[in-house]
Amino acid sequence: MYLLDVNAMIVQEKLRVVWSYNQNIHRKERIQALADYLIAQLKVLCHEMQEKKVLAVSDFPLATLTEERLERLLDTHGTFELVFDLSPFCSA
Repeated sequence: MYLLDVNAMIVQEKLRVVWSYNQNIHRKERIQALADYLIAQLKVLCHEMQEKKVLAVSDFPLATLTEERLERLLDTHGTFELVFDLSPFCSA
């Protein structure tokens, strides 16, 4: 066993985190504080994700986008749902 081992997994659509630690090295209160901090940070992340939709290049499989190009498009046009590459005829 490591000094501290944290395993996170999704079980029945819920996040489960298992904390294993050496009791000769760490106090239970310290591990509980770390677990509480993790929960607080996950809540902040979930709140931010609900407020703002985050898009990634992989959300647009029909287009050949780079991360930089996607950021420029989002800055210019806000959010959108579909992005297609131009056909050779249209891009001429």
